[in-house]
Amino acid sequence: MTITMVLILTLLLSAHAWLCARQVSYIGSRHNDDIGRYAKAKAYVALLSYMLDILWCALLLVSDAFTTILDLTGLIITHWLLRCLVLGSVQMQVERHFGFGRMTWQIFGKVILKALCLRLVLTFGAVNLVFYYMPMTSHMAVFLWVWLVWFCLDSAVITIRPWTQSRLDCALKPLEDADLLNRVTHMCLYAGYEPVDVYVQDGSQRTSHANARFEGIGPFKRIVLNDSLLDHLNEDEILSVIAHELGHHAHRHIFKFQLLKGGLTLLGILIFTQFSTSLSHLVISAPAISAVALPILNAYIRSCEYQADRFASFYGGGAETFLRALDKIHVQNAVIQAGDRVYDAVYFGHPRPQARAQYLRKINNGATKIHVAGG
Repeated sequence: MTITMVLILTLLLSAHAWLCARQVSYIGSRHNDDIGRYAKAKAYVALLSYMLDILWCALLLVSDAFTTILDLTGLIITHWLLRCLVLGSVQMQVERHFGFGRMTWQIFGKVILKALCLRLVLTFGAVNLVFYYMPMTSHMAVFLWVWLVWFCLDSAVITIRPWTQSRLDCALKPLEDADLLNRVTHMCLYAGYEPVDVYVQDGSQRTSHANARFEGIGPFKRIVLNDSLLDHLNEDEILSVIAHELGHHAHRHIFKFQLLKGGLTLLGILIFTQFSTSLSHLVISAPAISAVALPILNAYIRSCEYQADRFASFYGGGAETFLRALDKIHVQNAVIQAGDRVYDAVYFGHPRPQARAQYLRKINNGATKIHVAGG
C-alpha cells in the first residue's frame, strides 16, 4: 500500500505541474503585459499550494506518526501553520510586486495568531471526538465516524463564518448609504425574500482588489462588500453586485455546495476503504480525494455563478448594468479574459470574464430564459 500511495502522490504532483505549465504557456502566448505576468504568478502560487500539501503527505507517509491525540493534532496544526506562513508570505510579495498588496507583517501576524487559536480549539476537539467516541465495530464504521465528525464540524464553521470572520478579518461595519439600503430592501422584498444585512469590509488596508461575497447560513447570513468596490462602482452597479450575492442566497448555493462536498468526500472514503483499512493512509490520501472532487466542485460553483448572474440581471437593474460592474471589477483586479480551458475547468470556480460577458449578453438579448428563484 505504501508503494501505491507514493505512486499516487507522484502522479498528483505531476498532474498539478502539467496543468500549471499549460496555463503559463497559454497566458504567455496571449499576454505579454503586467496582467499576464500577474496571472502567471498566481498560477505558480497555486502550484506551490498543492506541492506543499503533497510533500507534507509524503512526510507523513514516511513517519506514519498517528499514535496519540496530541500527535495528530500537532501534525494538522503544524501543516496548517507552515502552509499559511509560506503561502502567505509568497502571496504578499506577489501582490506587492504588482501593486495590489497593502498587507503589513503586523496585520498578517495578528490574523495568523487569532486563526491559530481558533484552529487549535477546533482541531483538538475534532480529534478528541474521533478517538474517544470512535466506534470499534468495524473499519467501515470508523471511517464513517471520521467523515461524520469532519462534515458536522465543517458545516458548523461554514454556518458561523460571519461571526468568526468579523473577529479574525478586517473591520466590518453596516452599510451606511440610506438610499442604497432602501433600494436593497425594496429589491429583496420584490424578489420575495426578507432583507439581508449588508456590511462593508475595510479590505483596502490589505489589498486594492475589489470583492463582494455572500456568507453564512440561516440567521448568520449576510452580504459583505469590500470598501475598494464601493470606491469604483456607481450606485446602480453596486446594487447589481448585491443582487448577484442575493442570488446565491435565493438559490441556497452555500447549503447545496456543502451537501455536494460532503457527498463527494463520503464517496471517496467509501472507495478508499476497498483498498486500505488504515486511518493514517486515509489522512495521507486526502489530496487524492480532493483532486478528484475539485473539478466537480468548481463546475458546480460556476453553475452557481451563472445562476446568480441571471438573478442579478432580473432584479439588479439588467444584464448590461451588471456587466459594467463586472468589467470594472475585472479591470481593478487585473483578471485575464480567458485562460487555458483544462486548467480553468480544474481550478476555477468563477467563470472567466469572456465567458461571463457572452452569457450576460445572451440574457440581455433574450436568448436565455430567466428563471426567477422561488417562482
